[in-house]
Amino acid sequence: MKVIVPLAGKGTRLLPLTKRVPKPLVHVAGRPVMDYVMDTVKGFDVDELIVITGHLKDIVERYIVTHYEGPAKFVEQQTLDGTAGAVRSTADRAGSVSVPRSEDV
Repeated sequence: MKVIVPLAGKGTRLLPLTKRVPKPLVHVAGRPVMDYVMDTVKGFDVDELIVITGHLKDIVERYIVTHYEGPAKFVEQQTLDGTAGAVRSTADRAGSVSVPRSEDV
């Protein structure tokens, strides 16, 4: 199974914190929010993780590569047009996929 994780948003409601820290790496209860999302994926047989990046993408990509096992592909969302636009940008790479609910991200 391929899993799409949309992480491109700027997190404007969390400013000024997200000026330097990507929204997925903001800590809640001592852990980055993204860790909680990835916990939900651990139980699945994931062949490929497709991560949609944008704001501060280098930091997000580095974190994923160093903290999670398995193959990950990164797709930069050039135009931030919401979750639907993010998922649509992976159409040529995905087939059958699972997307974490937006309230999880």
